[in-house]
Amino acid sequence: MQNPEKLKNIDCSFIFFYGTLLSNFETQKNLNVAEKIELVQQAEIEGELFSFGEWPGLFLGNGRVSGELYKIKDPSILGVLDKFENYFPEDEDNSEYIRKIIRLLNPEVDAWVYILKTKPLYLEKVKTGSWLEFKNLKKSTN
Repeated sequence: MQNPEKLKNIDCSFIFFYGTLLSNFETQKNLNVAEKIELVQQAEIEGELFSFGEWPGLFLGNGRVSGELYKIKDPSILGVLDKFENYFPEDEDNSEYIRKIIRLLNPEVDAWVYILKTKPLYLEKVKTGSWLEFKNLKKSTN
């Protein structure tokens, strides 16, 4: 039997991306999800961003993280994105990230967001809250 909390959340029609799924990267196209979502606007969420090197992780908490808000045109993409994010809805204990509905700061809408389960202790914090700025800064200093 499914968790009632998960059943309640099935109808969310927005998703927030803050890392390699941003429109500036090729990941949406590589996963064949670009045609199944529609960019609404730039957005912000309360939290902290951490670098895993090639991708970020979001931990809910103090600070602001910038990203993009998308309208989900085809809900089947959630399964594709869950696999990409190593999220297993029926086994969250063994998931790298979890997918939750979170109220964004700007715009104030509810959206699916992939978040870290625990705050990383030894990873570099992305101080600007922007993965795109962080990656561009890393490129310019290398």
